[in-house]
Amino acid sequence: MSPSPQLFRTLVLLITLSAVGISHAQFEKSPVLDAQTILRPEILSGKSYRVADAVETVGFLNRYSIESDFGNLSALGNEQLIQRISEFEAIGMLREYKQSEEFGKTLEQTATGTVQQALNLVLKPGKSLANIGSGASKTVIRARETLRRGLKKSGAEKQQSSLLLGIDSVKRDLANQLGVDPYSTNPLLQEELTRVATPIVLANLSVTAGTFFVPGSTALTAYKGVKQTSDLEKKIKSMAPIDLRKMNRERLDGLGVKKKIAKRFLDEAWLPPIDQANLIELVSGFQSAAPDGKKLLIAHASDAENETDANFFARTFSLLALYEVQEKTKFSKLILIKGFTAGVTAGNKLVIPLDIDLLAWTPQIAAQITNFRAPRGTVLYLSGRATKLSKQQIAAAGLVLREDSIPGFYQKSWRP
Repeated sequence: MSPSPQLFRTLVLLITLSAVGISHAQFEKSPVLDAQTILRPEILSGKSYRVADAVETVGFLNRYSIESDFGNLSALGNEQLIQRISEFEAIGMLREYKQSEEFGKTLEQTATGTVQQALNLVLKPGKSLANIGSGASKTVIRARETLRRGLKKSGAEKQQSSLLLGIDSVKRDLANQLGVDPYSTNPLLQEELTRVATPIVLANLSVTAGTFFVPGSTALTAYKGVKQTSDLEKKIKSMAPIDLRKMNRERLDGLGVKKKIAKRFLDEAWLPPIDQANLIELVSGFQSAAPDGKKLLIAHASDAENETDANFFARTFSLLALYEVQEKTKFSKLILIKGFTAGVTAGNKLVIPLDIDLLAWTPQIAAQITNFRAPRGTVLYLSGRATKLSKQQIAAAGLVLREDSIPGFYQKSWRP
């Protein structure tokens, strides 16, 4: 799989920035890493999963293969690996719940055939709710708007819309209790949530508070870079998509974003409403930055062409926010350099966040060098780690490399 446009542009940017003073006499190959060597033990394996040994580097992200009791998945990037691990733990708890006496009583209140028909509606035709994380939440939004407006529909259609909305609501409640993203694109998680939520809705019941005891993922505990859940995040995880969309539209208006750009952002297929809310919160958090820069970042995020791009924007914005916290500084400007997000501090220092798991100096990277020049002292704020050669080349360009801005993922002793 070739790197996404955003990752490719990241590659171009890094080389462009390093154009001054870099020797092309030495290159490296994109390495295949050993998971047992690089990952902390609590991330490498858990109760129901194990990360396969071979770890490819795709662009600047590590690609992991995860083997689990529930099915195998791949994860592109360190951040998504942590997300998938938490989701496997959630799937395990959902399956245990299905064997419980409480869930058994729920099934007794519904006809087996009725449950299966409802599951077929949700999981098979168009997979309307199973794909909610990939932008299909618009199906739920349309269903809700139809019911609210009282548009003419047959009795069967109204019943179907009500069922979809009910399942959507219960899935959010379940995901919220389990501490996972209700809009995740993990098909295994979405199917398991649907299989638990459907009988609950058909029995006219709800998710009891405290149904799941979640002690906290050991992998998440190890990954110190993952920020604590904010009050806003807790709130938006329980909100219906249409309500989230309304809130997002109002917050964009507050930022002064033009209606045309706001509509493009809200209609972005790869940014579910919950992700939009998080991005708006991040941008709003740059309190000292000029308003034009904030609007520029929103317009930039509207250009996501796939899930990888959408994740790239979210992590890049998060890195900028993290820099403010770690350096106890504020950005006075938010800008784009060759299509990439960057910040300028009050002291006129340029900071470019780079969501890179492993930075290796390869011929492919060097081939992308252009005439772009970055001021000496520009900070390259790297989420992961860089090889020794990469550090040398970047230092030769007069740039400052900050590694491990998000610590707690790799083993302390591992150095690429």
